[in-house]
Amino acid sequence: MFITGIQYTFPKDIRLNVDYEYKRIRYENINIFFAEKRRDVERGLMTAISKNIGKSLSVSLEYLHRRNTSNIALYDYKKNLYSVGVGWRW
Repeated sequence: MFITGIQYTFPKDIRLNVDYEYKRIRYENINIFFAEKRRDVERGLMTAISKNIGKSLSVSLEYLHRRNTSNIALYDYKKNLYSVGVGWRW
């Protein structure tokens, strides 16, 4: 597994986070439906922009892209997730 990321703060306390993840998964047992051992490579990219509003409140926009490739085509997929968040710290 390999994970890396970076955070940068722009003027007016706007933060950008970018994270990347790479993972190889080798399953130990033979898949009962396909008669072979499954091997996957999963990649993920997450980006977020956030801003503090006051001392305790923050808002964020986030995007997640995940891609899984497998030697068994049934387990190949792409996923895109967009989200908006509000956080409260006390």
